[in-house]
Amino acid sequence: MIIFSPALSDRGWFDHVDALAHVANRPALLHTRQLLLDILRTASVQPGLFETTEVAAHLQEGLLLALDDLFRIDSIPDRSTSVQGERAIKLVQRIDDYVATYPTMPIYTADLARAFGVSIRTLGGAVSMVRGMSLHQYIRLKKLWATRSRLLKGGGVTVATCARAHGFHHLGEFAAAYRAIFHEAPSDTLSRGRRSSVSAG
Repeated sequence: MIIFSPALSDRGWFDHVDALAHVANRPALLHTRQLLLDILRTASVQPGLFETTEVAAHLQEGLLLALDDLFRIDSIPDRSTSVQGERAIKLVQRIDDYVATYPTMPIYTADLARAFGVSIRTLGGAVSMVRGMSLHQYIRLKKLWATRSRLLKGGGVTVATCARAHGFHHLGEFAAAYRAIFHEAPSDTLSRGRRSSVSAG
């Protein structure tokens, strides 16, 4: 059983009367199911992990983003309106600027929405319009790129510390997602980064 706080009212999951009849797409459903299984499996093996505020926040954010995908309903009804398009572009640019300014900071959608003065649902609609993907997919992609940038710097870091610093706590899932995007293992990226830093030194 998942109990939601009233503070989650701005995600737009059930803002419409017919929202409960919304049928989620199968990939989103399978991803949410797998994420819940991973959280429960981790809790049974490493219960102390959830006592760390940062880890708990990352896990909660991942679950909320997965649920955003599951209950995804377009938040910008008229996609042809140029004013809405311009606003969406500016919002996505602000997300990009935020990530560029704080590359190793955890990205929490609630914090972004608060900082930008919009709802999480509006953020999701803007990303969907401009990037053609869900907010969940986009945040995940930004985190993967941020992790890659850090790995390419080489030094004494490990793949695990880089991944965790960017909110990836399930290392197997991280490695699979990384390989799917960049067509190489994160360890290969790190090795190349270390060789480059040695050559430059």
